[in-house]
Amino acid sequence: MEQLNILENGTGPVCIFEPGNATRYELLCLETKPGLDLFVWVNAPGGGKVTRLAQDNHITAWWFCNRLNINDADCAALLAWLRYVRGYTVTMPEGYGHDGRWLREGVTA
Repeated sequence: MEQLNILENGTGPVCIFEPGNATRYELLCLETKPGLDLFVWVNAPGGGKVTRLAQDNHITAWWFCNRLNINDADCAALLAWLRYVRGYTVTMPEGYGHDGRWLREGVTA
């Protein structure tokens, strides 16, 4: 398995994440109270996508994409980060591997 490329405070509250899909993600995930995280993807100057996540919940790609109003490629990368860095249980979008990368036809994760 390839390592996820996490730069600058990879396990701290602010993280620059480059998963290998030609995208750079600025992420923030803070525990706001026991068992509840605030997740922020800063994807625009002065703003971004925000949601709260219960640490013991399974996060599905369908829910996450709809909650943040994002596409499958970004969803897969962000879910991979939540899985490996924050320890969440996730279901990836169809066609994407556990590392958030698109699987070529005939290749399995």
